[in-house]
Amino acid sequence: MLSYNSLPGIELEIKDGNLILPAEPSPTQTLLIIAPTTEEGVEGDYEEEEFDPVIITGQSDFVEKKNRLGAYSTANPLARLWKQAYDAGCRDIRAIVLKGKTPEEKYQNLHKIYSILEDNINADIIVLGGVYVGESAPSAELDGETEDYAIRVVHTVSNEIITPQEIEGEIVYKAQRSPIVADTFTLNYKNSNEVLTGKYSINLETSVITFEEGFEPDPTKTLLASYNYTFNKDFAAQLAGFCDVVSRNNRQVIGVMAIKAPLSANLATVKKHVEEQKNQIYSKHLQVVGGSPLWFNLGSAVYEDMWHGAYAGLISVLASYSSPTNKVIPGALFASYNLSPTQITSLINKHIVVPRFKNGRIIIADAITTAPDSSDFVRLTTLRITNDVIQLVRELADPYIGEPNTMARRNALDTAVREGLQNMVARGALNDFRFHIQASIADQIDGTMRILLDIVPVFETRRIMIAVALKPML
Repeated sequence: MLSYNSLPGIELEIKDGNLILPAEPSPTQTLLIIAPTTEEGVEGDYEEEEFDPVIITGQSDFVEKKNRLGAYSTANPLARLWKQAYDAGCRDIRAIVLKGKTPEEKYQNLHKIYSILEDNINADIIVLGGVYVGESAPSAELDGETEDYAIRVVHTVSNEIITPQEIEGEIVYKAQRSPIVADTFTLNYKNSNEVLTGKYSINLETSVITFEEGFEPDPTKTLLASYNYTFNKDFAAQLAGFCDVVSRNNRQVIGVMAIKAPLSANLATVKKHVEEQKNQIYSKHLQVVGGSPLWFNLGSAVYEDMWHGAYAGLISVLASYSSPTNKVIPGALFASYNLSPTQITSLINKHIVVPRFKNGRIIIADAITTAPDSSDFVRLTTLRITNDVIQLVRELADPYIGEPNTMARRNALDTAVREGLQNMVARGALNDFRFHIQASIADQIDGTMRILLDIVPVFETRRIMIAVALKPML
């Protein structure tokens, strides 16, 4: 007896349920807001739990955690920064309240916060509110002052002997301190009246001295350097130093701060404000937002403020190889005033990120860091791509710590790193890379494995040149 299922033909099965995808990690980076909950600041000491970042997922958290986050209103700097970042698309936002009524109290409390976060941070971007670039706390007293991100003091170095060093096969001359925020730097021969001014330059971030072409230091004479390196107790230097320390020892972190807006928007005041801005050279890990304040809404109210929360939130949702340059500032309603092209250029040259009015939109003119002009990391995309590479290699290499330092292990790590970097090439973050892993006998005895890595990041498009020619016919 024939059954239906045995007849010739085509059998069809439509599978259901394949659209259920495995959960993927959030595409946004983690943003940490450190800001006061009132314009005047809040007094009082911290309870231990207050150093733990509060996760803010929505407006309701300001109601449920009002004792920690303050009211959801335009008078709350923390709420303003959260709303800006949230409107920019960031969905992983945490916050720590900055207490203190005076600059000295805020500086001391930031020192406490940074000290706790240094080994336990879970953020990719830190946006600092309630204090501004250029503000300082000269009389702040800290417990156990050390020369790290917590304390900025002035040191003077006289007649430091500069000796040649071999670094990666090259002979270089460099000062002991790095970076150097130097007001003056002079280089001379010992017991000689010969002036070397104009025959050298110094990279303040790496302390490497470069001599002009055709000039070589006399090997029979001793080179002496005299300089001062200044670490002021200002909030931008403090945040930059913290980001440097954490990025070196733990994970890659970028800091964002703002310059305080001028008191009024009249032309004379704005012109004076632009002219008075200093060259913002702090660190490749710090960005300074300035220029015109913008208007945003929070609930049913509108307010005028700087836009560092929106900028930090935008960074968090962009791929590392996509720059905020030329992107619309999320949530911005309108600007308090428009800067002229000359003023915009002036501020960018001072390493300040500014808004620009273009084709009816408020965009970011240039995503520039506060690294020195001589640095490779003046562009944010270059820094973020490098940070991605470092984070990738850190994560891939971490399981090998504590394991045997053998050729087999090094080959396994080589394969893992190569695959990870090739994926970055496929994503469009890298153009090319080259690396090798080595461990000499001395390294193996010391427990060291070295990864020597060269990368070619994708560089952002900054301008498109259009050439038009007329022809009588084609």
